[in-house]
Amino acid sequence: MGSKDDLERTLMQSTFGEIPVEDLPSEFVLRHQHSNFLFDKEYNEIPHFPMNAVASTKKGNEFKNRYNDIRAFDETPEQRIDIFQTVKGLQSHRPMMFTRFEQYSFCYSALADFISKTL
Repeated sequence: MGSKDDLERTLMQSTFGEIPVEDLPSEFVLRHQHSNFLFDKEYNEIPHFPMNAVASTKKGNEFKNRYNDIRAFDETPEQRIDIFQTVKGLQSHRPMMFTRFEQYSFCYSALADFISKTL
């Protein structure tokens, strides 16, 4: 058993400091250096959804990791963003990403919000 199996599941905290995201695919982190961290200002600008006690797999980082995934798969503003391929890419790196409606709803809202502010 690896150390990932020993992670404790806790409720998401209401405020966060700077938290590194270690599990993004390295090619996307290198291409999008700004996706390494999600700061308080960015976190407060995205939609928030209620979450139960067993939803977090990284001690409260679930929503921040999901938002950073969306940013990492972002294309440049001059290109059209294929939402289907974006979600497909996210699921290939995190197969259990969309197991509940709240997770899908959050991802969709964050992606739509990011696209509306970027394009």
